[in-house]
Amino acid sequence: MAYPFSSAAAVFRSLYMSRVTLLMPAQLTLLVFVSACALSDLMTGRIPNVLILCGLLCAALSRLVLCMGQGACLLRTLGDMAAGFALPYLLLGALVILKMLGAGDVKLLSAAGLQLGWRGSLRLMWYSLLAAAAVCVVITVRRRNLPARLEYLRWYVYRTVRSGRAGPYRSAQDGYTDSGEFAFAVPVLAALITYLACMTGRG
Repeated sequence: MAYPFSSAAAVFRSLYMSRVTLLMPAQLTLLVFVSACALSDLMTGRIPNVLILCGLLCAALSRLVLCMGQGACLLRTLGDMAAGFALPYLLLGALVILKMLGAGDVKLLSAAGLQLGWRGSLRLMWYSLLAAAAVCVVITVRRRNLPARLEYLRWYVYRTVRSGRAGPYRSAQDGYTDSGEFAFAVPVLAALITYLACMTGRG
């Protein structure tokens, strides 16, 4: 009866020593983290900072454990992590200032970027924006409010040009209530699933 257990232990040990396989638990953890954020965004309209912090810690540990005792690898990994974390703030920060995107959404993308690196971070942002655009199209078609949206956009551009400064895209003073807001973390989750599926297909 000892043979199956020793054989299973040998298989597990060989899998654990494989760098490719070590990435699988990290990807699963990232998927669980983003799913939790999407659920929170759907139910409460926000992503708690505690949840973001957990995602950052898990991402950092899963990346750094692969470079234990390897100085050059550690430096490359730290640079990749820093770039993946910073890119969402650099590229999408303006949307947060204009209130077109929530701060929690950028934090979510940054936490995921810490795990995926700068290339993965760029792809995740691109896939997320595409998924969000698809959601916007569906909402617009269902509500049949495209003319109202275009008129609001025209008015916002006119106000910005006339005042010489860009204010929040939506505000309580505008009186435009049919904004079509939705939980952006859900498109991020769909984007992550797509990204991981593409990576698995390449592997």
